[in-house]
Amino acid sequence: MRLGNYRHFFSVRLFATISLILLFATTFTNAGELPSGRAKLLDYDGTYQGFSFSYLGPASTDIDFFIADRGENSIIHAVDSPGIIDMGRRPLEEISQAPAGGYSETVVPLRGHSYVIRSRGKYAKIYLQEIFLQEESPTRFVTEYVFEWVVQPDGSRTFLEGGGAEGERTSPGEDIGSVPEARREEKGGRVGGRILIRGGDFYLEAGQITLDNEWKEVTFEGSFDYPIVVAKPLSYVGTDPATVAIKDVTPKGFKVRIHEWPYTGNDHAEEKLTYLAVERGHFNLGGRLEVEADVISTNVAGASSVETPGRARRVNFFSEFSARPVIFAARNTLHGIDTVATRINEVSTGGFSILMQEQEANEQSHYYETISYIAVRGGGYSVGGQELVADWVNVGDEPTSISTPSGDRIRIHVDEEESLDQEREHAAETVGYLSFPGAPGLFIADIQTMKGTDTANLRYEEVLPVHTIIIDGTVNPDEKTKYSIEVTGRVEQVAGTLAGVDVTVDPEDIVKGNTVNGLVSTGRDGFRVTGEIVSVGIVNPSAADVFVDGERIRGGVQLSSQGERPARTVTLKHWGGEGSYEEGYDFSDGGIQRYGESGPDRANLHPDFFYTGSWERSFPTTAAHDATEPLERIDYGLVTLGDVGRRPAWNDPRFEKGHLTPGHVYGFYTKEGRYLLVKILEEKEIPREDWHVGELKFRWAFFDDESVYQEPDVINEDTVDEPAPPDADKAYQRYVEAYNKLTGLMAEGKGDTPEAQKAYEEYLEAKRAYEEALEKVQEEKK
Repeated sequence: MRLGNYRHFFSVRLFATISLILLFATTFTNAGELPSGRAKLLDYDGTYQGFSFSYLGPASTDIDFFIADRGENSIIHAVDSPGIIDMGRRPLEEISQAPAGGYSETVVPLRGHSYVIRSRGKYAKIYLQEIFLQEESPTRFVTEYVFEWVVQPDGSRTFLEGGGAEGERTSPGEDIGSVPEARREEKGGRVGGRILIRGGDFYLEAGQITLDNEWKEVTFEGSFDYPIVVAKPLSYVGTDPATVAIKDVTPKGFKVRIHEWPYTGNDHAEEKLTYLAVERGHFNLGGRLEVEADVISTNVAGASSVETPGRARRVNFFSEFSARPVIFAARNTLHGIDTVATRINEVSTGGFSILMQEQEANEQSHYYETISYIAVRGGGYSVGGQELVADWVNVGDEPTSISTPSGDRIRIHVDEEESLDQEREHAAETVGYLSFPGAPGLFIADIQTMKGTDTANLRYEEVLPVHTIIIDGTVNPDEKTKYSIEVTGRVEQVAGTLAGVDVTVDPEDIVKGNTVNGLVSTGRDGFRVTGEIVSVGIVNPSAADVFVDGERIRGGVQLSSQGERPARTVTLKHWGGEGSYEEGYDFSDGGIQRYGESGPDRANLHPDFFYTGSWERSFPTTAAHDATEPLERIDYGLVTLGDVGRRPAWNDPRFEKGHLTPGHVYGFYTKEGRYLLVKILEEKEIPREDWHVGELKFRWAFFDDESVYQEPDVINEDTVDEPAPPDADKAYQRYVEAYNKLTGLMAEGKGDTPEAQKAYEEYLEAKRAYEEALEKVQEEKK
C-alpha cells in the first residue's frame, strides 16, 4: 500500500456513529480462553472501517488492520507494517502459533483463507468467511467482509489458551502459487460432457450449455470455495448482436442468459456457449498449467486504444506470469440494466487493462459492476489426464476458421452492434481462445486488443462435416423393411442428385430433429447430414444397400443392425510428453478410455485395444494396454469395409502383428468374440512445443450378419482355435459366391432378368446347404 493511501485512511470520515449500527463484532471470551469473535467490515467505495484488537471490534482509532479496495487490488493492510501473513486454507484451530517472520505489508483478501496479524505488540489470527458486494443505492456500493478472529493479548506468539511457551516456530502460510508437494495430486475427469480438473487448492470446471434470453440456472458438477465464472462467446444461430449476462455466482453454480442490446428487443434464438469456472487465486501446477482467477469492481466504460486513448481499469495479477497469458472476462452483476460488453487491452505478464462498453448510441457511462477474469498462460498442457490449449488468432468482422486441437472446426468473428449506425466492419483484433482436446464443443474465446473501438464482442459457429446417406431399395424390391438414421447434427431429405446418384423423397419417411424413420422402397432415398452420423440401421440388411459418403456398405456389414451398438468414426490419441497418456476404445460399449499417470479415466470400460506409439516408427503399433505384444489383425489392404465378404476362422494364418496403415482395412476379434472391421482414415502427429500428440482416426463396423457366419454359442479354449469343418467350409464358399453373384447382378440393374432369377434360386439353395452343414456340425459336437 502506498503511503498516500495510508494517510488517506486517517483523513476520511469513517461514519463512526453509523458503524455502531451497521457493523457488528460478536465477542466470545470465556474463562481460560483467548478473546475471539465474529465481525463484519464494510468498504463504501474507498471509505472503509478498521478493526481494533484493543477494543475487540470495528473502530476508528487504535486500529490494527483494515480491508479495502485500493483501486487495482483489494487488500488487507496491517497498521504495524509489515505485519500480516496469508496462512492459506488452514482452519483457525490448526494455527497454534504465529510465525516468527515472513510478514508482508498487505495481502489479498481471499474467502476461505486464514491470516495472522502482528500489530501493536499483539498477535491475532482471522478467518475470512464471506465477501459480498452489495448495492446500497444506484450510485453507492458496499463490500462486506465477514471474518472470525482470535487475539493473544499477552504479546506471545502462541494461540494456546493462557499463553505459555512459544514452542516451535510454525512456517508461513501456503503460497497460492506454490502448492506443496504433498497436495500436488492432480486429478481430471469428464462428467456429462464437462471437464473437471483438480490439483491441491486448484479446481477448474468447463461445460457447454444451451440458453436463450430467459435466466438459466447452471449447477456445478464439483465443489468450489470461491468460483470465478466466465461464459463466452455465443454461437451464431440468431444473428441479432448479443452478449451474455451472468449473475448470482455461488459455490454451487450461477445464472446466465443471453443479453441483446437494448435496441434489438431482447428476443433471441437459442444459442450454445461454453462456461469456464476456476477457483479464485493464482496457481502454477507442476510448472505447467499457470492460471489466475479473480474479480474486480469497476465503473469504467467507453473506448481505449492506441488511436483513441481513454480511461481503462488496470488490473495487476497476484503474481507475474512466466509468459503472456490469454485473458477471459465477464460481468457477474447487473447493477446497471444496460447491456455491456467487456473489452480487454494491453495484456502483459504482469496484468491487463479492461473496460465496459454499452451500445454505441448510449452515453458511455455505467454503474459499478463486478467483473470476473480468468488468465491462462499460453501453450498446451496436460493436467490430471485432461488437455488444455491456450492460443491466439487474428479475427475481424469476417468469419475466420480455426482448427482447435480437439478437432473442432470453428468460425469466429467480431460482432459489432448497430444502435448508432448499420456499419459493422471491424478492424482485425487479437483473439485468445482456450480449447480442450478430446472434448469437442468446449471452446471459450475473448478479444485481447482494442484496435477497433466500436462496441463489439465475439460470436462463433461450428463448421460441421457434411455426409451423404443413400438407401438403395432396388437391391431386393420384393422385401419391404424398415430403416432408421440417427445423427448428432441435422439430417434432411434430398430429391434429385446426391453424390452423383439419382435420389427421391419418400413421403412416408419421418424426419424429426436428428433422426429418420423410413421404409425401404424400390427407389433410392437420399439424405444429407450436417454433423456426425451416429447410426444407420436396417431391420433386414439383405433388403437394401447403404452408401455412406459414397462407400457401399454391403456383404453383411452394416453400420448398425437392429439391436446392436452403432458404428462410429473415432479418433484416438496418445501424448508422449510430460503427463503422457494413451487412449483405448471399447467397441462393445462404444466409448474411449484414457489411461494416464493416474490410471483410467473411465474404469467401467474395457478397451479392445489402445493406441500407443514411438516416434521412431512411421505408424504406431496398436496394442492392448496390459499387453506387451501388438494386436494380431488381418490386413485386407486398400479396400472398403463392404469388400470383406467372409469372416475368417479364429486361427486364420493371415492374423499377424504389425502397424496400421492409413487407407487399409483391418479385421480382428474383440474380447467378446465379435469380428470387427476397421478402416484407418488418418494417422498424424500434432506438434506441441517440444513434444507431440499422435492421432489415429478410423471407421469401424461389426461383421454381424449371422446368416453368413454362425458364431459359436460359447467362446472358450476349445472353440477359439478350431477352424470350420471342411464340409461346412465348402458350403460356406458356395454360399458366398452365390450371394456375391446375386448382389452383383442387382447392382448392375439386372435384378428383374431371368439370369437374376436363376441366381436367386442358386443363392437360396446355397444358403440352405450351408445352414444344414452347420447343423450337422453342432449335432456331431453333442
